[in-house]
Amino acid sequence: MKEMNRVPEKSKGISWQDFGTGMIVLNPNKEKVHQLNGVAMDIFELIDGEKSLLEIKEKMMDIYDVEEERLLIDLDSFLKQAKEWEIIH
Repeated sequence: MKEMNRVPEKSKGISWQDFGTGMIVLNPNKEKVHQLNGVAMDIFELIDGEKSLLEIKEKMMDIYDVEEERLLIDLDSFLKQAKEWEIIH
């Protein structure tokens, strides 16, 4: 990922509900509900408009015992999907 200094933000107007092992995110602008698994939920919760992707990656490395390359793949995949769903920008 080449944009590691970028600071992602949650989109305005969305709402979410944590249900322990996952999360539901509602985008009323698109009239869509999206379900996040545990890893995606942790990434989404770290997106606060203040942390850079590098900081998010480092915090995820603290949470999960995984190789950095695998985490970067998961992070990139989630970010692409979340942008497509318009729940982050």
